[in-house]
Amino acid sequence: MKLNPDCIRDILIFAENIEYNKECTINAMHSSLSNYSEEELDYTCIKLEEAGYLEASFVSMPRHVSKVTARIQGLTWEGHKFLSDIRINKVWSKLKDTLLEKGLSGSMTAIASLAPKIVENFIK
Repeated sequence: MKLNPDCIRDILIFAENIEYNKECTINAMHSSLSNYSEEELDYTCIKLEEAGYLEASFVSMPRHVSKVTARIQGLTWEGHKFLSDIRINKVWSKLKDTLLEKGLSGSMTAIASLAPKIVENFIK
């Protein structure tokens, strides 16, 4: 499965809005982000947790090859920093255009390394 940069950003924004000391499920997230399948949300949450941006817990399920997201608690410190770079629509649009130009649309490494540079260019 490919990572969808818009799904990454939408999940981070959603997770930031989870109340302190609360958690939510993929089903609850899907109610708010219904333009993505539950499978895409689950996969992206797993990858965001692996990248150190999301606090989540996982379980093994029968008939599933990999783990599935049980609960999302919120963002990590790195997740907050990353989201602060990609939150503004103008920055996000420029970032996506740059990624497409370079053929790197689903690369978390590229997204994470380009975002601060684009923000810096907007500040200058």
